[in-house]
Amino acid sequence: MSLRCAAALLLLSTCAHAQSTPEQSWPTTMTVHFIVHHPTMHLPKDLLSTIEHAHQKITHELWSMASGMQGSKIDFYLYSDRDSYLAGSFGPPPWSAGRSIAQGFPNRKLVFVTYDGVRPQLITHELTHLFFGAYWDKPDRAPPIWLNEGLAVMMEGRSIDMQDPIPFKEFLEQAPQNDDPASRVNLWYTQAGSVVTFLLKSHSSARFKIFCDCLRDGLPLIDSLRRSYGFASVADFEKQWRKWAKIGAADSVNPGSHEIR
Repeated sequence: MSLRCAAALLLLSTCAHAQSTPEQSWPTTMTVHFIVHHPTMHLPKDLLSTIEHAHQKITHELWSMASGMQGSKIDFYLYSDRDSYLAGSFGPPPWSAGRSIAQGFPNRKLVFVTYDGVRPQLITHELTHLFFGAYWDKPDRAPPIWLNEGLAVMMEGRSIDMQDPIPFKEFLEQAPQNDDPASRVNLWYTQAGSVVTFLLKSHSSARFKIFCDCLRDGLPLIDSLRRSYGFASVADFEKQWRKWAKIGAADSVNPGSHEIR
């Protein structure tokens, strides 16, 4: 399963599926937080408990950012298999295994699309994107990819141990590309998970919320870091993360190369 499935987060300001679609005629099953749409009368075993557990886990960890989810059930579309998922009305990327759509006010709409057989960790990963998208709610400005992906990696519980990280200038400015080798993609996602875990777990959750609020409101990265964590520079950010992660100092840290805005 491609790690790039996480890049499927979309922040839309208008309803992309107002017209009638075949999926709208599917049977539905209601839970506390979801309206599950499925093409047959039967659901996979444990699916409902899996998605409710993922929702509970995310809400517990990110409770201070949960206002965007309040009062809105998530429309969860579960296709029978990958082929029908790719051919469905939501037009997911061919490399993806899930798609999350957070549509804005005044008519809040939260949609998650996937197919039977996707592992629970990926469902948690993609639901984290949906949760963060509902919090961010800025159609004209997407969150930093490393922050969005790192949060999802952390929530899915993937291992974040690493020895030879990507220098922060490259890591923060350039997400994995379609033609990147799998080794770099894996390293980038692992590092993103580690960096976000450092921000959220080694400091108070209130600091993380302030940091995200600053970025969401348009403050540059370095100013957001100073205001929320007191980091003097991106180089200082990298140094403190390396110390926390027990990774040696970068071989060639050029402070002038860390003027990231």
